[in-house]
Amino acid sequence: MQKNEDIWSEWLKRRRFSGDQVSRAFALHQYKELARKIVDKAEIFESAKVLDIGAGDGLVGLTALSKLGTKGKLILSDISEAALAIPKEIFNQKKIQDERIEFLIAGAEDLSSLQDRSIDRVVMRSVLLYVKDKQSAFNEIYRVLKPGGIASIMEPINQRHKEFREGLFHGYTLDSEPLLSVQDLLQKVIDESNRHVNQTQGSLIGYNEHDLVNLAIKAGFEEIELDYSLSRSSQVHYASWKFFFDAAPNPHAKTLRELMNSVLTPAEFTELENVLKKVIQQPGINTTCLALLVLKKNISYLLGTEST
Repeated sequence: MQKNEDIWSEWLKRRRFSGDQVSRAFALHQYKELARKIVDKAEIFESAKVLDIGAGDGLVGLTALSKLGTKGKLILSDISEAALAIPKEIFNQKKIQDERIEFLIAGAEDLSSLQDRSIDRVVMRSVLLYVKDKQSAFNEIYRVLKPGGIASIMEPINQRHKEFREGLFHGYTLDSEPLLSVQDLLQKVIDESNRHVNQTQGSLIGYNEHDLVNLAIKAGFEEIELDYSLSRSSQVHYASWKFFFDAAPNPHAKTLRELMNSVLTPAEFTELENVLKKVIQQPGINTTCLALLVLKKNISYLLGTEST
């Protein structure tokens, strides 16, 4: 990790794609389409005050900004100065120096620097999965939204991913050759991966799309729309060995190389590496599960039904 970085900025800059530009370009194309869906559902108007929680790669914020007029406001928030430097850099590269834009260091579960009922629209992609106290995040979103405000939130549902990945190793079936011949080595890596996930990434699993709806209801939202999408293909190819071996799926995760290094001897490492290099020449299986939540704060509060 370089100076002035944390795990979030390091992942966004390097570990996410491990320098594989093909994988990066493909993913960014997909992320732009997801950003468009999130922003469209938010129904942003020209004078809106918009909060982008977990600004990350800046794509949702950039898309939201295109909907705002001269009187609009965009607040880009992220968990640390290092993480927030990423969207700042992206906006600078695009020569977007705009008085409508503010940057805020804040986690989703603590937006205390923002006043009650001060935000018209909240947009967010792939943030809640990293938040341990998800109820607090929903409570905070509800608090900062104005009556009639809308939150548009897209999240991968990793619990569903986990269910569909049973019997697979990075998309390849465990009970067929050539993986069958190194199953004992694979099991060591799988056990280490599960241990690491349980130890460091508990917030990413253990809930589904309906759990998120219930959290929103408990926060006070009365109008909720859920779009759940699942896509599965058995013809997915990895762009490169480097991406397969050295990219980390999230800021807390180890790469496959790191997992293998931690539990295999040098000879075992080489044996499994050689098999895996053959395996990724074949198409694998990938399942994507996404939930898009649209939450509206009841406008009846404008009529004096909310206590002060």
